[in-house]
Parts: sequence; C-alpha cells; structure tokens
Amino acid sequence: MWKIIAQRTISAAIVLLILSVVCFTLIRIAPGDPVEIYLGRISADDTRGSGITPAEYQRTAQFLGTNLPAFYIGLTPKMTWHGTDCHYHHWAAGLLGNGSSLSYRDARPVWEHIAEVLPLTLFINIISLFLTFLIAIPLATYMVRRHQQWPDRALSNLLFALNTIPAFWVGILIVTWAASQFGAFIGMPIVPYGSSRLGHILANIPTLILPIFCLTYGAVAYITQQLRTALVAEKQQDYIKTARAKGVSENKIIRKHALRNALTPIFGLINRLVPGLIGGSFLIEIIFNLQGMGQLTYTAINQHDWPVVMAVVLLTAILSIAGNIVADLLQNYIDPRTI
Repeated sequence: MWKIIAQRTISAAIVLLILSVVCFTLIRIAPGDPVEIYLGRISADDTRGSGITPAEYQRTAQFLGTNLPAFYIGLTPKMTWHGTDCHYHHWAAGLLGNGSSLSYRDARPVWEHIAEVLPLTLFINIISLFLTFLIAIPLATYMVRRHQQWPDRALSNLLFALNTIPAFWVGILIVTWAASQFGAFIGMPIVPYGSSRLGHILANIPTLILPIFCLTYGAVAYITQQLRTALVAEKQQDYIKTARAKGVSENKIIRKHALRNALTPIFGLINRLVPGLIGGSFLIEIIFNLQGMGQLTYTAINQHDWPVVMAVVLLTAILSIAGNIVADLLQNYIDPRTI
C-alpha cells in the first residue's frame, strides 16, 4: 500500500508542477494589467485608468513580482539563468504559504478567499458521493435479482434517461419553477460575520437539498448502470455456478460473493466521478447562488482576479488527484491483484 501511495504522490507532484506552469502562463497572458487591477484603477469597460504615478506603479509591480523575468531560465536574447529571482518562483512561493499570492481586487491572500468557500464545496461533494454509493449499490443489487424482469427493464430505462439529462439544466428548471411559484430565489444566505462556516452550513441544510439532488442523480444513474453490468457478468463466473449448485441462496450469492468482486472496478470509477462532481458542483453553486468555490471562481473571472482563479484550478486538481489515490487504495484493499 505504501508503494502505491509513493508512486501516486510522485505522479501527482509532476502533474501539479506542469499544471502550475500552465496556470502561471495563463496569468501572464491574461487580459488587463495586473498592477492597474490591483490598484483598483481599471474601469468597467477595461480601459486603462489614470492617476497612477510611475513610482507607485513600479512599487506595486515589484510587490506583485510582475517586473521580474517570467521563469527561472530566460531564452531571449540569449539563454540566461535567473534563479529564484523570477515571477514564477514569486507566485508559486505565495501559493505555498508565504502569503505573497494576493487577490488583485482586495489584496487578501488567495487562500483566505478559498478557505471561506471550500467547506461548502467539500460538504456538498462528500454528501453527494456518499449518497451515490448508498443508493446505487442496493439499487443495482435489486435490479440483478430481478434481471430481465419488468422492474429491471423499467429501472434501466429510467436510469438511462437520468444519465442523459444535464444537471445544470435541471437546476435552472428548479430555480425558475421556485421563483415563479413562490416569488423567491433559492439560495443559501450569506454567512454572518464572525459565525462558523460549518455551523452556517448545518443550519441551512434545507437550502442544500435541491443542489445535492442535482449533483447526485446523474452519478447514481451512472454507477448503478455500471454496477448492474458488473454483477450480471460476475453471476456467469464458475464459482457463482458452484455456489448455486451447493444450494446457496441467490441473495447470499449476490451479497457475499458477486458484489465484492463487482465493486472492484466500480471503485475505480471514482477516478472519473470525483472530477465530474467537483466540476458539476461549480455550476450548481452558481445556479443556486451558493457561496462555494464555483461562485468564487465566477466572481473572480468577472473581476479579472486571475490569482484567485488559478489557485482554485490548482486546488481542484489536488482534490481530483486525492480522489484518484483514494480510489486506487480502495481497489487495492478489495483486490490486491488489481494494482
């Protein structure tokens, strides 16, 4: 197990390094002057404002690191080694904890912004993932027990339909319906100053029921279909036929034998499910006006606050990689031969 963790950690570090270079490059070529955005002198139509003295501009550029060479090595006009005196090192060091990676809009560290909204995003994703398997496993088991009977056919058609309906479309329909019926917009109230983030989430759980539903139904449909297929294939194995010949009940065969082996590839689907849930939750948060990472990203993009956007991108990658490692460990625990 430790060998798997070490291998996945090294791979994750390489992926994050490459992604950080891509994110930094996007920040460098993004529209708008970072110094002017940071100083708050840029107008709504993105034209350059006035009133910035050369000394103030230079001081701010030095503080943000935008006056430094881009990377450790310069290629023009000749190859030059800049060492740690480059913008990428300044930006990466700020992300890793020295506090120098600041939001362009309010000069706060980007991790302070993320820490305020991360609990809600993690909460709805963890609950959604838990509900997905809580519903999908017994539902797939029931369908296999009724294989080729009308409950199995009806549920298969229903799951196929649910799997093709976009969650954001369902969310928009729900919000539109609620606004027309009740004259109110569904959303979570802003967190009062000084209150606990987790306490505020728990106190407003009813406002999260519909967003979690939109985030979960598609995953339930997908996992149930995959698990049903795996169970049907598993029931054709010789050891299942042997157990059936010995008089073992069908329910016990499925629960004690087939389900364990069928779950091995299903847990591997977490590799695909976690990134999809996180990406989907961003849209759901915007639609339902939830103060999570999706809403933060949307606001930051509109305000050209690129350090916040790229920090969210990197954190999303970290969460996805963590989900992949957990999936690999679960697969290895169930069947060490798979990895």
